[in-house]
This record gives sequence, structure tokens and C-alpha cells, in this order.
Amino acid sequence: MPAGVSEDVAALADTAAQLLQAGDFPAGLRACRAALALAPEQADLLHMHGLALAQSQSLPAAAILLGRATMATAAPVLAARHLAAVFNALGRRAEEAEAHRTILRTDPYDVVALGNLGAALLATGRASEAALPLQRAVVLNPGIAELAHNLAEALAAIRKHTAALRHERRALAIRAAFPEALNGLGLLLRHLNQPGEAIACFERAAALSPDYAEAQNNFGNALHVERRIAAAVTRYRRSLALKPAGSAPHMNLGNARMDRGDPLGAVANYRRALAIAPDNAACDTALVFALDFREKLGFAEQQAERRRWYRRHALPFAAMKSGHANDRTPDRRLKVGFVSADFRQHATASIFGPVLRRLDATRFEIGCYSATVRADWLTESFRRISSFWRETHDLSPTELAAQIRRDEIDILVDLSGHTGGHRLQTFAAKPAPVQITAWGHGVGTGVPEIDYFLGDPVLLPPAIRPLLAEQVYDLPCFMTSEPPEDAPTVAAADPRRPFTLGCFNRASKISGKTAAAWGHILAALPAARLLLKDPSFDDGLARAEMSILMARHGVAPARVEMRGRTPRTEHMGAFADVDLALDPFPFNGGVSTFEAVHMGVPVIALLGSNAAGRASAAILSAIGLADWIAADVDAYVALAIAKAQDRAALASLRPGFREQLAQSAVGDLDRYTAAVADGFRVMWRRWCES
Repeated sequence: MPAGVSEDVAALADTAAQLLQAGDFPAGLRACRAALALAPEQADLLHMHGLALAQSQSLPAAAILLGRATMATAAPVLAARHLAAVFNALGRRAEEAEAHRTILRTDPYDVVALGNLGAALLATGRASEAALPLQRAVVLNPGIAELAHNLAEALAAIRKHTAALRHERRALAIRAAFPEALNGLGLLLRHLNQPGEAIACFERAAALSPDYAEAQNNFGNALHVERRIAAAVTRYRRSLALKPAGSAPHMNLGNARMDRGDPLGAVANYRRALAIAPDNAACDTALVFALDFREKLGFAEQQAERRRWYRRHALPFAAMKSGHANDRTPDRRLKVGFVSADFRQHATASIFGPVLRRLDATRFEIGCYSATVRADWLTESFRRISSFWRETHDLSPTELAAQIRRDEIDILVDLSGHTGGHRLQTFAAKPAPVQITAWGHGVGTGVPEIDYFLGDPVLLPPAIRPLLAEQVYDLPCFMTSEPPEDAPTVAAADPRRPFTLGCFNRASKISGKTAAAWGHILAALPAARLLLKDPSFDDGLARAEMSILMARHGVAPARVEMRGRTPRTEHMGAFADVDLALDPFPFNGGVSTFEAVHMGVPVIALLGSNAAGRASAAILSAIGLADWIAADVDAYVALAIAKAQDRAALASLRPGFREQLAQSAVGDLDRYTAAVADGFRVMWRRWCES
């Protein structure tokens, strides 16, 4: 014992140490307590008693005594190290970090403390703070794989992905069989759009550590991106078997079910995920989107779900709102910012792309805020027409809002709605004086800070407009679409092949009621067949499930052909094999309706009870094809049968449809863009006058 300690205390301390060393913890602890009763602030006694309590699993009491020990001595390193270990075992990572800081105040070059401080800060979500001690630790000892991996994790969390990639590779160079580093590298490669290499990393991590639930889930995600859905589902289920309380695999199973045409099953998975992690805004958005596929969803319920999402996930950002200092000159050139994760080859890009390319540059300066992960040649074309381009997928909602304010945007346009990669939380912060939602998902957002919804009277009848968070501004149609420049010419109907009904929409839109209606139509047309086309049909499980659905409604598998993903030009060419297109419900087609008409194929559509179920009716009305719209399911079936029974009449219509579309207010892209530009000016003037 140190000098100055009485002989009685020293004797009790020696007895305690001998008993503890012999493994007699009850007697040793009694001796410790007796010694501390005589010398309550003696650092070595506090340390010994705290360590003994930790070894006997009395961790909360151990933390108290070890904490007192660190404060009672001028050399606290050993006690602080034991205190940090106790806090780690208790899961009290913030307090663990403070214990490591105590060590570093004595020895700033303690590599173990630096590394452990970084790990503790990472565990509490303080990645930016974690990066500095981890960088110092790696410099001091570059040969420790765990340090390099933890630094990579911290850098990835603060969106320094290139640097993170370098350190993750360093960790694996030090130790090749490192599942956590392989998992981290896979995530970085996925983020950097290298899916093949990412899959290899996750596969190796899962092989090295078959019980690593996170790697199994991430492996599934990487497979899903490559459309290997059945294999992805296997990995998600494996992840849940290992960790039933995992939120992410439930969400990912929901995404897989959406892609396989099972939106109701997806809803169940999303709700399970949200029960575990209720603050997961992306999962809640997926739920909102999937609920639009419910057959009995009305306008009121549809908008109520969006308001619920807003209250849960966006309302806190609305507290950031403040005034705007934009120049209120009504007729000046305006800065318009477009926000999307889909500046790439994507159906949505064929809707907003024609408008962005045709907006008058003398009246509007265009800027793009891109969260596009898988960039392609179309991404570059959008970049070229922009006055400025901002990569945003690494920005938080508040950081993006601050950037938009710095850019002095006058009109900010959401191009996503409730689809993946949206930035609706940023819109809630109101970074621009005029905010609009358009073209991405024509159902509304539920965000009251978005001023306008670009719609039309068919999509959104006047009676339901008060239910929306936004004010509706009417265009000739809520959307347009531009066919590819190399789209094939309209093919004449081939009378030698069987009469073919077709649907080129995503499989998840083919509801039970849709399949039932198609069953009635095909029963009345015994020689007809059905052609379905969607990328999900590249997956055998998706094809099998669709066959089961159609068979349930009396359509034999031999009468149904399913085709998967093809380049868009080939996709357009496939309409040559279709005589009559059948629009799904309650969630209609959009771009697919334009594509069918452009290729000379008429579309039978049902006028639904909410915005998602009125999209095709709005498009056909704008083209001048309202006589192809049915008021209810019985009328839909009767209309399809009647049209199909006059094959010659259908064939005679094919050559004229493309021209009719091109001459309409929705197909004439210059006229449509002019209507959009006029709308922007009207909205701007209203703000100037407000």
C-alpha cells in the first residue's frame, strides 16, 4: 500500500488481495469494504474493490467505485481502463468514451485508448468525433486491422466514401479473413455503383461468418439490385433467422415482395420493420407507396397516410423555416431547382426530362439536386443542360436545405413524391419561396410546405382537392412522356398470330381484382392470350407467383407469356405483339400508357377512386381517347371484350395513334413545356404579391 496508510488498513488490503487472488470473492469483498470504511478515498482500495465487483459481475457498483478511483489518484490510467471496460459491458458507450478521454489526458499517444474512444463514439452515432482519434491511432500503429476498419466506418458515416474505401482495403490487406471489413467494403462498393464487387465482398463475409446477420442482409440487398430476387429473399430470411429483431431485413423483404407483385405482403413487412424502428423514414415512405396499391383505398385515406408520414418524419424540419430574401421582381429570370434521385434511365426521367430540356433558358436558370446513385449517360445529359449540378445523396436534409438557400433558388421542384430517394424532409424546411411537387408520383406528398401539385381535372377532381396538402395547379395532363428517339415505327397488326392482350406495367400493379377482370375477359375470348412484361419476370419466383395468381382466376399458364427486362427500344418494339393493352387497377400505369399509344396500341383503363387509380384515365382523356375509359370493373370487362371482338377495327386504329398523341396538348412537348413555364410564372407572381 502507498505510504501514509495505517497498518490496519494495509493489513485489511493485503488480506483482501490474497482472498481475491485465491478466488474467494465474498470474503475478499468483505475485507475490501472493511478497509474502505477506514480509508474511504484511498485510490488503490477503490480500484481493487471496483475490479473485484466487476469480476463478480456487479457491474453498476463496479462502475461507481472505479469512477471514484480515477478521481482519487494522480495516475488514473489503469483504473480508467478498467472503468471503460465496465461501461462497455454495460452498453454505456458515452460514459466509456469519457473514461478513454481520462487515459488520453495522461497519455495522448495511447493507441489502445485512441482506438477504443473512436469505437465508443461510433457506437453512439458521433462519427465525425470518432474520426479524429481513429486517424491518430492509425498513424501511430498502421498495422492494426480493427483500427483501419473502424476509421473506414467513421469516414463512411460522414460521407467521405473514397477515403473510407482506402482504409477498408487497408484493413483487409492486414487481415484478409475479416468479415466486418468485407461487409463494410461491400457497402462502400454498392454506394459507389460497383454491384458485382459488392456481391463478392458480402458473399465472402457470409462464408467466413455464417451467423453474421448484417452481412446476410446486405448480401441480399446487393443481389436484389441485380434483380436476383429469389436469392435475395433467401439472404433476408437468413438474416432474420439470426436476428429476429432486425428492422432492415423486414423492410427489404417488403421491397422484394413489391418487386414480385405482392404489395399487400409488402405492407405487412414494412409494418413489422416500423414496429422495430419507427423512425425509419425510408421504410415509412415505402409503406405509403405500397398502400396506394390497396383496392379499397380512397382519396381521404391516401392523403391521410401522407399526412401521417409528414407528422412522424418531416415536421421537425419544418421548425427550420424562415423568410426568403429573393428578389421579388415578377418577370425576371428565375432560378429553378429540380430535386430527384432519378436523373438516369428511369421511367420518371422520361416524364420530367422533356420539360427540363425545353424550358426557355432566357426565362429560367435550371439547377439539379441529384441523389442519383447509379449514374449513366442520361445522367450526363441532365448535367449538361443544368446551369449548376449538386450531388446530394451524401447531404442530410438540413445540409441540403442550407445548400438550396445558398443557391438562392426561387422555385424548387420535387420530382419524386413518395418514391425512393426523395428529399421531402428538406422541402419541409422550406428552403425556397415557391415549392412544387410534379411528375415523380402523382398522388401528393402530405407536406404543407410544398405549395403546388401539378395535376389535372381528371386526376384530381375539384371535390377532393381540399384533402391535399398542396394547391393543385392544372396542366393539360399531370404528366407527359417522351418516347426514345430510336423507337420502332408502328407495326401493323399481324392477323396470323393469336389475338394478344398485353400489360407492360410493373407486376405489383396487377392486383387480385385486376387478375379477376382479366380472367373474365380471357374466358370470353378463348383464342386470346395474355402478354405480360416487367423486369421482375427475369426472376423465376416472380413468374411462378404470377402464374398462380392468373390460374386462380381461371387463366391457364399456357395462355400467359411473361417477358423480363430489355433495352427500352426493344421494350417499345414488343408492343408489335400486342393488339389491346389492359391497364391495371387500382394503381394504373403512367409511362406505359404513353408508350402503348405511341406504338399504336389502344389501352382499356378504369376510372378509379383515388389519384393512383385515375392516372391512365387522365392520360387518355388528354390525348382524346376518353372512349377507352370504363367507369367500373364490369364496364372495363365489357369494353375490352367488345373492342377485342372487332380485330379489324383495332388494326385500322394503330397507324393514327402516334400522330394523335403528338398533336395533343400532352403529346406536343413544346406546348406542354410552355404550359409548365406559364405555371411557374403564375406561382412566382403570386409569391411576389404575397
